[in-house]
Amino acid sequence: LRDVYKRQALYGARASNGVIVVTTRRGTAGKTQLSARFNKGVGYLSLGNFRLTNGQELYDLQKAVFQRDRPTGVLNDYLPTPEANANTNWFDIAFRPATNTLAEVSASGGSDKTRFFLSGNYYQEDGFLKGTGLNRFGLRLNFSHNVSDKFRVSMNTAGTLTRGVDNSNGSLYGAYTYLPYDDPYYNGVPYNPITGAKKWYGRDNANFVYNQQFNTFKENTLAGDVLLKAEYDLLPWLSFSTTNRGQTTVYGSESSQDLRGNAAADVLGRLSNYNSRIYTLLTSNLFKFRHSFGEGHSLDGLAGYEYQTNYFQSLSATGKGIFSGLNILDATSQPESIGGNKMDNAFQSYLMQANYGYKEKYLFTTSFRRDGSSKFGRNRRYGNFYAVGLTWIASNEAFLSNNSTLNNLKFRLSYGTTGSASGMNGYRVDGTFDGGVSDY
Repeated sequence: LRDVYKRQALYGARASNGVIVVTTRRGTAGKTQLSARFNKGVGYLSLGNFRLTNGQELYDLQKAVFQRDRPTGVLNDYLPTPEANANTNWFDIAFRPATNTLAEVSASGGSDKTRFFLSGNYYQEDGFLKGTGLNRFGLRLNFSHNVSDKFRVSMNTAGTLTRGVDNSNGSLYGAYTYLPYDDPYYNGVPYNPITGAKKWYGRDNANFVYNQQFNTFKENTLAGDVLLKAEYDLLPWLSFSTTNRGQTTVYGSESSQDLRGNAAADVLGRLSNYNSRIYTLLTSNLFKFRHSFGEGHSLDGLAGYEYQTNYFQSLSATGKGIFSGLNILDATSQPESIGGNKMDNAFQSYLMQANYGYKEKYLFTTSFRRDGSSKFGRNRRYGNFYAVGLTWIASNEAFLSNNSTLNNLKFRLSYGTTGSASGMNGYRVDGTFDGGVSDY
């Protein structure tokens, strides 16, 4: 919703940068429908016209420059002999074709009063970088029921479990900067340049192929979303709805740097754990009215109250000195760092909106909101925001009613005010703790 009036009226300061409205699939009345689909794909790295020089091309170029700038120098002191030029293609070692798999099954159906949609899916993707990828499992249930002609309830639930790995160990950087002169293997096994067993020409004196044997990173994300909605028609022209939503995300990651690798050789191995939790609760309660009068007059609008609370908590710890193959933080010999964060905030709103229309050609709209955020100081937590708008649907005029070229011509003029609570955490106003910015 890009129009300032529409987004301000319904979402207030939280929509200062616009709103994206997402709808999910629902069941339809009738016989239960079962469906399944399976997709398999593969992607390839595209570099366009870009490519790096191979070993021979780089050798010829550097040889010419060396002989020009240092005519009396010994070439083999700086460059490998032609027979020792490994001509390694580091792009081929770092990247791969990336396969992906999607499998999904769903069931939908219901009766005139009750409808449902149930689905489960699995998605797997290999990253373009070797050693990266993810697996995701998802479930969704959408359910609605008409208790009576006046009372309706619905529930939307969704959950996902995502597991990711990134054992690339700097291969993206290495693919662009390592020299083709260097062979990542020595006597058939990944080579560690730190040992000095053979000359290594790359400036970083590092080999990601060697480190990929020992260093790992993995992460798990569990996310859930539940939305409950109830609607009741109080009068033919007046209804009440309450929408209540809870969202949670639990995240955990583990980074292991084996003592045999280069990243943590100086501390004899390192293990890091990070865990976080996010909770969001929202309730929105609205009275809606719509009434038509004689001679093309209509009036509709809403009035309501909303409350949202957000909570975030994290804990991280790193230990050093750990035997190969262990991934238990207590197995480290001493702590290296520990950290944690906690943030919570609340958002409260009172809102109203009124629209007047005449013969579906002219529309006057107005709205008012009073938003409050706990992120601000005690005396400045609330702000008042308003919007007004005029719309002329010219295509409904008689002189355009039979026009085959223009079937929808609308002119709209709107003006509104809005605010923003982004860029602030929940404690900065107290002056005692600044845990960084976190927006929800």
